[in-house]
Amino acid sequence: MDDNKNKIFENKVMNIQGNIIFSGNNFIQISNITQTWIGTMPKKPFQWKTILFLLIGGFFVISLPDITDSDTLDFIAVALFLGAFCVFIASIVEQIGEKYALNIELCSGRFYSFTSKNKTFLSEVYTTLINILQDNTSKDNYIINFGSGTIINESTNSTVTSNSVT
Repeated sequence: MDDNKNKIFENKVMNIQGNIIFSGNNFIQISNITQTWIGTMPKKPFQWKTILFLLIGGFFVISLPDITDSDTLDFIAVALFLGAFCVFIASIVEQIGEKYALNIELCSGRFYSFTSKNKTFLSEVYTTLINILQDNTSKDNYIINFGSGTIINESTNSTVTSNSVT
């Protein structure tokens, strides 16, 4: 998918008020939704180029002749090596575990993806959204929190909580 056509929301809150879905500064008119589905989010690519660049930079700084204060050059080299290590660890953490998304496609071809690690919660959100789409006269207001895994129907003061949100 083209990044300009896909907006990803991670652990955000979705407010549904009548015929409009709000999330942050974005809104979606429900009548413009053509398709919704639950899928897995693609993993970000491993950051080999960044790690290699930082390591080469560190080795380059170490190989410089001692023209100036060598403590400064040693500090710079250690900082580059630590940077490479941090990027390596962050890349590994990104590869661990599945992340799922509730995807909403609009008539314009633009996609909105709301992410969660809990597929069961996303199924509950999907069912709620389908019920709203089928009853386009509904005046119910919903607050769906993807971070805490809760669906609140403000009109009936009912709350659905997914117990296994991670």
